[in-house]
Amino acid sequence: MQFEHNHEHPSAEDECPMKMLFHFTDCEKILFNGWNTNALWKFIISCIGIFLMAFLYEAFKFAREQLQLQQFKREAGQCAPGCDPPQKTFKEGALNTPHIIQTFLYLIQMTFSYTLMLIVMTFNWWLFFAVLFGAMLGYFVFGWIRQKQIDAETCCK
Repeated sequence: MQFEHNHEHPSAEDECPMKMLFHFTDCEKILFNGWNTNALWKFIISCIGIFLMAFLYEAFKFAREQLQLQQFKREAGQCAPGCDPPQKTFKEGALNTPHIIQTFLYLIQMTFSYTLMLIVMTFNWWLFFAVLFGAMLGYFVFGWIRQKQIDAETCCK
């Protein structure tokens, strides 16, 4: 049996080794073998994409909360002033269409969330900052609307 040892040319797997400490390199394997940023332009495009993904995560959270708020308002509108909505059975609460839609939207939100977490776990500072600043911008754009709604509800009760 003969083994080939090729120490002169690194394989594609060794091209961007995984580091377990925070670093600033632009050569990174991100989530999959096919997402390999072995060129600066690939890394920059990946950072922009990850930034947008974090921004869209915040937008998606906001949209899901808005759908839920609309559903609560619809249900509250069916009650007389000062009355609480009637208690729901499991079938009425969990197996209704709006809740099933919210469940699937939550699944998508969690997929976004864990994907961003795994990207941060590459320990690459640039990717960490892309996630951080994308989420921050998303919160900046959508968070004030959420806060305005909370303030209005507090004031009007």
